Amino acid sequence: MGIHKQGDKSKKLNYGLFIGPIVYFLEKDLQYVKNENYEGTMKNGIKELYGIFSDINNEKYIGEWKNDKKNGKGRLYSKDKLIYEGEFKDNQFEGNGKFIMEDGNYYKGPFKNNYKHGKGKLFDKDNNFIKDVNYKYDKEEYLSSDGNDLISNRNINYNPKNIDEKKNHK
Repeated sequence: MGIHKQGDKSKKLNYGLFIGPIVYFLEKDLQYVKNENYEGTMKNGIKELYGIFSDINNEKYIGEWKNDKKNGKGRLYSKDKLIYEGEFKDNQFEGNGKFIMEDGNYYKGPFKNNYKHGKGKLFDKDNNFIKDVNYKYDKEEYLSSDGNDLISNRNINYNPKNIDEKKNHK
């Protein structure tokens, strides 16, 4: 991460923050700040554009900011271990992302209001596909055998006795 100066044909200088191959051009009132908890750009004292934030609970966020909140693409670490990588909106997981569980397995798919929400995929820690999943606010809904229809986990009344009785009545 660093500051980049670029001149244009009018000899006007543009300042930008570069992270790897990406350059974010800074507006006149944006400033680059580095202190014990935050390194990145700020506008009028609030986090804006891109930065790295660490808190006293050993959580670290590296990514995009808007109006002092995590907004855009970013990565969230807990105790130096990546736990989420993807899109944020107003400090919450929102959009597509990858959530890594304690055992190393991970979910890749959509999020809504910090919850797994929609059709996604589960993988083991070695990146092997486990299964297709569908979540509704972090509760798994089960896909039919063809993968198209949803069976809500609230509507499953599996009773082997009832199934046997139905077979005998045919």
